Amino acid sequence: MFGPLTRFGAISAARRVVPRPASPRLAAAVGGGVVLAIGVRGILAADVGVAPMDVFLVGASEQTGLGIGIVAVVVQLSLLCIATSLGRPPRTATWIFTLSSGATLELTEGWFDSAGGLAGSVAAWAVGFVLVVTAIAILVVGTDAGGSFELLSQAAADRGLPPVPVRTGLEISFVVVGVALGGPIGPGTAAFAVAVGPAVEVACRTLGAVASPEPRQRTVAGGVPHSADAPPPPGPPRDRAARRGVHVGRRRR
Repeated sequence: MFGPLTRFGAISAARRVVPRPASPRLAAAVGGGVVLAIGVRGILAADVGVAPMDVFLVGASEQTGLGIGIVAVVVQLSLLCIATSLGRPPRTATWIFTLSSGATLELTEGWFDSAGGLAGSVAAWAVGFVLVVTAIAILVVGTDAGGSFELLSQAAADRGLPPVPVRTGLEISFVVVGVALGGPIGPGTAAFAVAVGPAVEVACRTLGAVASPEPRQRTVAGGVPHSADAPPPPGPPRDRAARRGVHVGRRRR
């Protein structure tokens, strides 16, 4: 089931929908990071509750006095280093995406005023959400980047642990710690957690079909998973008809 709660969990789960591209584009990592950061700023400006992962980032930012962009980079780099030590090093696009999104978050500090009134808040949240989902689709479809949660889930699978519960545990842990740090939580947080999985799945399928229609169709039709969230791909199917033909032939002889 495609059921992530945070944007980092969505990157991990989305690999079941779209495989890693044969020719990744690093420009997609930069652009995806920029779009993601602007989307996060839109959700922050809505002031109706930030996205689940940002509950932690905002809380840590308030406690340390560091900008949310710096906190995001520090957290992500720490998780990527842990994944590397566990035998799952990130690819180049992952580093670029992490630095691009963090730098944009930091550079856009103060660019977006709080939305005024309920209508303005809903509009700002909706725009921010669409941008975040679009950024994830750009990253997943256009690059070979694995998010930190994806890499940690794969490291867990290497050790015989179920990857989906590990990913979900990471997501919930960050939200709980973020609330403890004073991070803002509200209806927008719940809405993001409920909607991000289906929205990212649709965005990845749509963008994947546009970017590479025939390979995407074959991959989806074959159902071959490309994520630690999914079981290993099955071996080559046996030709039952051929076997039956051999047996029949033997009986006739």
